Amino acid sequence: MVAPTQEIYEKVRSLRGIKPVIASMGSVAASGGYYIALAGDTLIANPGTIIGSIGVIMNYPIATELFDKVGIKFETVKSGGLKDVGSYSREVTDEDRKHLNEMVKDIHSQFVSVVGENRTINRLDLIKLADGRVFTGLQSKKLGLIDLLGTYEDAVALAGVLSQIKGSPKTVQINKKNNSFLDLFTSNLEQATSSWFDELPAYRWRME
Repeated sequence: MVAPTQEIYEKVRSLRGIKPVIASMGSVAASGGYYIALAGDTLIANPGTIIGSIGVIMNYPIATELFDKVGIKFETVKSGGLKDVGSYSREVTDEDRKHLNEMVKDIHSQFVSVVGENRTINRLDLIKLADGRVFTGLQSKKLGLIDLLGTYEDAVALAGVLSQIKGSPKTVQINKKNNSFLDLFTSNLEQATSSWFDELPAYRWRME
């Protein structure tokens, strides 16, 4: 989601000037992942890391034909024509599309502005890159989307140097909970249900 991504970005960015922040991108840092990484002082990725997807997406199902088949009807009482925008119980109108497109464009503009504030990329060149596509780490280095190519260990070492730590920096890793089969099932079910009926825009990248 957009707002949580922005919250994390602002919290990380607030550390600038207090502590060096190195963003190690791992396998994927696209959409919201890249947005958050921009808060770092130095962005480092592997040559094959998937980076970018500077864009915004919003989608929701239209289930009117299904409801007609099973005999379900909805009665909606609303205070304005756009109050039920994104409802899966009615067809999309031109007014709906206009409103949602304007909102997505505004959020996309916010994303592009954050990239522009943190990367030295010409605005016109940046707009060309901000069409939702993804890049490899190697491509991203050439385009100016990241600073360095390297591994997680390289990022830790760099953080140690910038922090003037003597010797090898010690890292802290949070132990993840061992999920049971039931936990995994219910978690996936909740995620699927949320994404199916969620009408909010999101920074999202996924492999089709």
